[in-house]
Amino acid sequence: MADPNLEALPRLVLHHSKLNKSALLYDRNDDAASPTWSLTAGWATERSGHRGDATAAGRAQQDRPPSHHDPCDRSTDGGKIVRIPDFGVDEDDDDDATSTTSRSTWVVSRASTTQMVKSPGAYLRLQSISKPAPHPLSEFLKEASPSHKISMQTVLHSMASLSRTGRTQGQKKKSNQDSSFAFRQFVQDHQAIAGVMDGHGPNGAAVSRFVRRTLPGLIARELAARGEVAVQSAMRTAFLATHESLRTTLEPINARLSGSTAVVALLQGQKITTAWVGDSRALVVRELSPNCHRAIPLTKDHKPVGTERMRIVNNGGRVQRMVDPSGREVGPARVWLRTSWVPGLAMSRVIGDTVAHSVGVVAEPEVSTHELDERDCFLVVASDGVFEFLSNHDVASIVGRCGTAEGACRVLVQEAAARWNDDVAGVADDITVVVAKFQSTSLSSST
Repeated sequence: MADPNLEALPRLVLHHSKLNKSALLYDRNDDAASPTWSLTAGWATERSGHRGDATAAGRAQQDRPPSHHDPCDRSTDGGKIVRIPDFGVDEDDDDDATSTTSRSTWVVSRASTTQMVKSPGAYLRLQSISKPAPHPLSEFLKEASPSHKISMQTVLHSMASLSRTGRTQGQKKKSNQDSSFAFRQFVQDHQAIAGVMDGHGPNGAAVSRFVRRTLPGLIARELAARGEVAVQSAMRTAFLATHESLRTTLEPINARLSGSTAVVALLQGQKITTAWVGDSRALVVRELSPNCHRAIPLTKDHKPVGTERMRIVNNGGRVQRMVDPSGREVGPARVWLRTSWVPGLAMSRVIGDTVAHSVGVVAEPEVSTHELDERDCFLVVASDGVFEFLSNHDVASIVGRCGTAEGACRVLVQEAAARWNDDVAGVADDITVVVAKFQSTSLSSST
């Protein structure tokens, strides 16, 4: 039975009980046959880098004191580490600043109505106030493997994110075009999610932020509609719906020549499903021996080559490298209109870039799955600022020696920035990483 007080609310705000800061905002649509709620502002861990400014969630976290036993826990000028909190309901409201995570209680409230929820994804239970969800949760999970329903409190040791704003000519850029989001507990307690977006073009920052606040809610909605066993189709639909929402949004975002990559890793117990467009990456770090780590790639870059190039050419586009004044081809292959030198996109799949989409660039993601092994110790999701001078193997070697997700973020961003400075002094791309460290005991006990 629907709560009559909730039905009467014009707007629903999900806020942090300690800070009283708005985190998730939902607007009611009374035009529909049944009242529905839609996500209008998303909580995320997007960071600005050097200034150390923070989102509400970032301000809720206190920096964990560096560990003298972890070589990766050292200071960095790359911004403030954001530790991803548990989003489970916790009656104990005390924070432990020395722990790897802090627990938070999230409350849906307005006027005199208050309802405890398990995570930001709990809005799914409020999307249709006057009637129950189309399928009971037991039906969603009945076909899932038991290993895909293990709680994130058991699977994850720590989770953190860090972003460093790039520089041009030795000056920090005016805005960081990277964005990220991370939920240590997503819709259910056996789910976690991490995503990184890398914007490009004159409005790239606005596009990546639009994706950040739109895509997680659409993934949650599709999982509710399809069930967890249909996670791949749910993520594909959510990516395409995000692109369509950007194309039709009333927000003043011109995405004709601006767009964003997106890579999202969804954990369901010990299963990772990764969907991506563009050249941001996700990988798992596997420990082969105490001082030897291997990268397990979960993504591959979308470049206009091979079958991707054929699709673009068949849709009236042209793929060609740029030419310098002497007539030599330079740089990567790029997508152009057949009769003009625009847009010059160096990727074959992105969200946004509507001009490029007119000639075969698509927003449909590729999707991969990975079952965690007892030797898997980290998940890394990062923008291409990390991988410009670091290979997947380099990243695995750097992260593998760290004891926490926070330490891994610090050392990886530091090393990527140093490589940029060594190659082109004073110039660097935006660098953004989300790192999750796995509990080795939970993986070994279930294999």
